[in-house]
Amino acid sequence: MTPTTLVVGLGDPARADDALGPLALAALSRAGRTNAGVAWLDTPALTARDLPVLGAVRRVLVLTTVHVGGRPGAVHRLTWQGEGPGLAPRLPLLRAHGVELLRTLHYWVDPPPELVLLGVETGSPAEDGPPHPAVGRALPALVAAAMHQLREWGHELALHPRPSIRSTLP
Repeated sequence: MTPTTLVVGLGDPARADDALGPLALAALSRAGRTNAGVAWLDTPALTARDLPVLGAVRRVLVLTTVHVGGRPGAVHRLTWQGEGPGLAPRLPLLRAHGVELLRTLHYWVDPPPELVLLGVETGSPAEDGPPHPAVGRALPALVAAAMHQLREWGHELALHPRPSIRSTLP
């Protein structure tokens, strides 16, 4: 079965709060199994080399950290239907790496996939400081939101008997 949904763990594991995207992707894969319609991508940035896979799926779920002015650890859900450059809502610039390609996806992929971004508010926009404790505590909520989104898109999720969600962030 060709995947219809791509789940992206966007972030750099070596950079404080930015590690949350890949950690969430790993925790999601440990917590449950999905049907064959889901593909996984762990990456520090989305670039032009990712366009073939972004163009081959109908939906993209991005797990990452964001800086949009909320309280640290808050989980934000942002959506974009890829309906064209003049239609709102446009995905704002949320983090330093990897989002610009998503903001311009309608220029590169026709039709662009539906996009849902689940982002945890960082404790600081600086990526080289210590991780914020609230960001690490948000990992289970981010994974639960991702599982809910996958189910909403019709993907079957079978939970492992005892899911283990642990973060290396404090």
